[in-house]
Amino acid sequence: MRIVYCIPATSNSGGMERVLTRKVNYLVGQGHELIIITTDQKGAKPFFSLEGSVKQYDLGINYDENNGQGILAKLSAYPKKKRLHRQRLSELLGQLRADIVVSMFGEDATLLPQMKDGSRKVLEYHFSKLKRLQYGRTGLWRLVDILRTKLDERTVRPYDSFVVLTEEDAGYWGALPNIRVIP
Repeated sequence: MRIVYCIPATSNSGGMERVLTRKVNYLVGQGHELIIITTDQKGAKPFFSLEGSVKQYDLGINYDENNGQGILAKLSAYPKKKRLHRQRLSELLGQLRADIVVSMFGEDATLLPQMKDGSRKVLEYHFSKLKRLQYGRTGLWRLVDILRTKLDERTVRPYDSFVVLTEEDAGYWGALPNIRVIP
C-alpha cells in the first residue's frame, strides 16, 4: 500500500514529528511504501531518523516565512502561497497515485479533500481542538483564533476519517461520523 503523509516539516523536534517518524518507520517495516510531503522543510534533514526507503518531497511553499510579521503582511502573502500549494500538491499527488493520503492538519488540510487523485483522505489532529483559544491572545488575534477554531470544524467534515488523540478531545468535536480516536 502506498501511504502519503503531509506535514509542514520533519526537521522540528516536536511530538508530532516523533510520532509520524515512528509510524512511518513501522509501516515501512510492514512492507508499505511511505512518502512524506512537506511545505517548509527548506532542505533541512529530518530531526528523527527515517528508514532509507521513505521518500520525501518538499513543495517549497515556506508558510513560516511570514511568522512574526503583522496580520496584514500575513494576509497579503497567504493567498499566493495557498494557490501555489494547491497547484504543487495536486500535481505531485497525481503523479504518486497513493492509496491513502494523511494530513497532519497543516495548511494542506483544507486542500486535500478537493484533490481528485483517487486516494482515501485521513486527517490527524495531534492537539486539542481548543489549542488556539488557549493561547490567551487579545484583540484582533483573539478574533482570528476564534474564527480559525470555527473553520477547523468545517475542515474536518469531508475527510474519510478524522483522527484525534483522546476521547476527551473527540467530545469537543461533537458527534462527527468520521471521527476516530487513536487506541
